[in-house]
Amino acid sequence: MAHLLMIESWVGGNGRIFPATITGAGHTYTFVTRNRSHYLDGADTPIHPLLAHAANVLTTETNDVPALIAFLRAQHRVLRFDGVVTICDYYIDTVAQVAQALELPQAFCSNVAMVRRKHLVREALERAGLPNPAFAAVTSWDAARAAARKIGYPLILKPSDLASSAFVKLVKDEDELHAAFAALDAFPVNFREQAREPLWLLEEYMKGEEVSVEACTFGGQTTIIGVTDKSLTGFPYFIEDGHMFPARLDGDVTDAVCELVTAALAAVGFDHGISHTEVKITRKGPRIVEINPRPGGNYIAELIERVTGIEFLSAQIDLALGRQPDLTRKDTGVQSAAIRFLVPQGAGRVKAMTGIDSVAGAPHVARALITNAAGKELAAPIDNACYLGHVVAVDPDGLEARKYADKALARIEISFAGEGKEPAAPWNVAGLIEDVQAGLYGPAPASMHVVGASWISQSTRFPGTRQTYRNYYLVLRVGAAFGACCIERDALDPTIAPALAGSSVADLLVDPRLPVRIAALDAYLNAVRPARESALAQAMPLPAGAPPVRAVARDNAIAALVSIKPGQRVGLIGVVNPLVDAITRSGGICLPCDFNMERTQSGLEVARDMLPILETADMIIATGMTLSNGSFDQILMAARRRGIPLIVYAQTGSGIIPRFLGDGVAAVCAEPFPFSQFSADPTSVYLYRAP
Repeated sequence: MAHLLMIESWVGGNGRIFPATITGAGHTYTFVTRNRSHYLDGADTPIHPLLAHAANVLTTETNDVPALIAFLRAQHRVLRFDGVVTICDYYIDTVAQVAQALELPQAFCSNVAMVRRKHLVREALERAGLPNPAFAAVTSWDAARAAARKIGYPLILKPSDLASSAFVKLVKDEDELHAAFAALDAFPVNFREQAREPLWLLEEYMKGEEVSVEACTFGGQTTIIGVTDKSLTGFPYFIEDGHMFPARLDGDVTDAVCELVTAALAAVGFDHGISHTEVKITRKGPRIVEINPRPGGNYIAELIERVTGIEFLSAQIDLALGRQPDLTRKDTGVQSAAIRFLVPQGAGRVKAMTGIDSVAGAPHVARALITNAAGKELAAPIDNACYLGHVVAVDPDGLEARKYADKALARIEISFAGEGKEPAAPWNVAGLIEDVQAGLYGPAPASMHVVGASWISQSTRFPGTRQTYRNYYLVLRVGAAFGACCIERDALDPTIAPALAGSSVADLLVDPRLPVRIAALDAYLNAVRPARESALAQAMPLPAGAPPVRAVARDNAIAALVSIKPGQRVGLIGVVNPLVDAITRSGGICLPCDFNMERTQSGLEVARDMLPILETADMIIATGMTLSNGSFDQILMAARRRGIPLIVYAQTGSGIIPRFLGDGVAAVCAEPFPFSQFSADPTSVYLYRAP
């Protein structure tokens, strides 16, 4: 049998199962590492499988390739290696160079140095005329800013030479681009202390389901093994939290995906080795995300073997020895296999984890590995290194393995020390979205979906008045909760609703249209922080009856939040006529501002520009509709800077505005959907006051 030279490895995933695959086939291996302690994690065994199964463990500097080659040439004379391999992206180039120097076979394609660099792959696809997102590789901030303006937001910023989704960031505007650019700029070496290429890759954001194609190439001939699905946590970070093999796709979609991948592998000169190619299925068809010249991580090789009987990691061994791998499919009695990873929903010290012992015995579970993190301090989850464990499930009859894995993992509950406290108030609305995406408010937005969407045109005119109020709303339903955004007439296409129904909250939180982001954020927060359960919210019932009766009661509730002294100047951003009257009755000086009104019912001139009012008012009352055009952030900043009270009446943003309570917002009258004008039955508004 053969003796392999293995240079470094991933600690988890394939790094745990590859050693036993080698020795189980009757082979031996020498493991070479620069840092033996890197593999002493003790997650499930006292000795990591890489060290336990190795015939020899050699410690030398693996990041200095010339010195490593000299060292291994001497070892080769004694130990006689038959092939070179690794299961770590950061050492694929190294393996190729060592194999060439020692005149040994290895498991990677002849063009692997190019394939490992994402921007060069993009350029190769472009030259081959294959469909490609807009992209740019840049080396400076000025170039990044210019490229982003050309590509358009939202877009993806990523490194060209990292792995495990590290520093892959969705950015929605130039401020977020600068933050992501700076974060990567501050990371000059990778996780294995190798110098990084100072290059940023910007790509058009591709919306759609993501899958991966697993393939094996030998002698220039590529065999497609199958397509694996992928699930991701919420944005802005792209953390893989599950896979199923095979993916649940229509046959024509599968064919299109596999055809594209085969052409892409040819375009980059992929002539030898296993490939794991990630693909987005967009409305325009499949598009390559990236090509990885090695087996898919996250135990995808295990899923393939459970379904097809193909020992994919054994194929990696054969390729490293220059042998043609056996890719014959076998009847395993399993139609689908899935893995789900336990990703913490936030950061902090873990108080307790419950349900761990019950996971392995759940229906259809093949195996489970969960780390009890009780008492540990967890960093915010930003990449695949955050996993606390995983569960593998199988389905002998169909494509339900993912469902079984999901149900098993749902048995685990994680509680954090100090849980129950609200996250700190965000700086602005974009910051609140980031907090939701980071899991600070609970469930991952990717796990919650819009089950109903409506675009509503509504007009109101009370008897005996001349004023007609025209309002347009986007309303989204998430579970039992609604989110709403009142908009200007032409802000959205009235036919938008069908396209939004069924979308995940995560996708809508990065939609380029601000009203869509606001409605989705509002629906999410009303679902996870319903006003009726808030200790800070006082429910005030609105009586049943005709619109004027309910409107008066609602406006009285708003007025109850306001204590106006004679002579105080009150900025009213978004005119509600009963509030104008209430301000005047209290002796205050009303400074009204509204885009759609010239005078109040009482004859006051209405300003169009709110900025002078924000600088002169002693108090501000604003409507939640200011969220729909971005002006709420300006109002909030002015209130903070000048130290004046801000009171908000929120139909739009009834779940959003209370998150700013005590940090710029003094009080809120929140009215979740259905609003008073849409119902004659008793409903409630909720009054919040800053503690």
